[in-house]
Amino acid sequence: MDARAGKWERLLRDSGERTNLLQAIIFKALDNRVFSRLLFGAGSKHDETLHNSDVALINAEGFQRSELRAHTNRAWLKMSRGEPDLFWREVDKLTTEVYLLLLHVYEFTASFDGYEPISRTELYQLLHDVISYAGWLSVGLRMSSAIVSINWLIPGELHALDQVSTCQPAYEASKEAAQRQGMRLQEQRPERKQISSMARVKISVIPEIIRYRPYPKEANVEGIDSYRMMEPHAVHYHGLQEEHDENRAFISLPDYIKKLRDRNCAPRNAALVIMVTILICLWVLYTTSGQQTWQEAKGWVNPEPGPEPEKSWWSLTW
Repeated sequence: MDARAGKWERLLRDSGERTNLLQAIIFKALDNRVFSRLLFGAGSKHDETLHNSDVALINAEGFQRSELRAHTNRAWLKMSRGEPDLFWREVDKLTTEVYLLLLHVYEFTASFDGYEPISRTELYQLLHDVISYAGWLSVGLRMSSAIVSINWLIPGELHALDQVSTCQPAYEASKEAAQRQGMRLQEQRPERKQISSMARVKISVIPEIIRYRPYPKEANVEGIDSYRMMEPHAVHYHGLQEEHDENRAFISLPDYIKKLRDRNCAPRNAALVIMVTILICLWVLYTTSGQQTWQEAKGWVNPEPGPEPEKSWWSLTW
């Protein structure tokens, strides 16, 4: 939350930040529901076999477990020509869940003046393409003994050189707002020491992805080779350098909404939409009841997605 530039509302009001926020939600769903699975789309017996072996070897060295998992997956998939039994069913299920999650924001942004959203059918098809691509990537990774680590940045942490900024205009706007506030405070209280500022993470859009694997035997070297597949991507804001200053300026989303209500403000429900969207995302992604409810709601939507993915996830814009 940027206390000096737009606070919570800017996440949806600004098109650049809104696009990055939605991409972050989608990638987080992929992380939890696709890449964290022992094999995305595996049938019940296949999944049970993977789970039992993983539990039995819980204390074994990581590459021993991943090697056995990869061998098991290759053996099972050889019988089905490389396609997990429930792959497309899981793609359809997750697509519907993410689609329903994003409808709140879709309907909110559709009311913006001069903004023409894509059709709901096109939105569903784009999500279907994204999730099917991610599913196939996950299957490929699970057929290898390499270990893939997915590491998310934490909103509020300081900017580092290895982070990729995905929305420079948002940071520039934040920096300008911070400078204007600093000038006002300096005029009001010239004797006050100026507070230092520094870039911080506002939205963790894409996590850092690192692949680890042991050196091959023919290398005659013991050790682990690591390869960074993806650098962490984030939207940044111009925050306060010291943690205690940043914590003092921070206001939680529920407190911010209460503050607006106490002032009789009506920011076009932007903050409410953000909170509802985030809470629903957390409910669906992390609870069994949430997943069951979205599964029951699947009957509300009856699109006809094409058989072949056509667009990559990064082409999804709002």
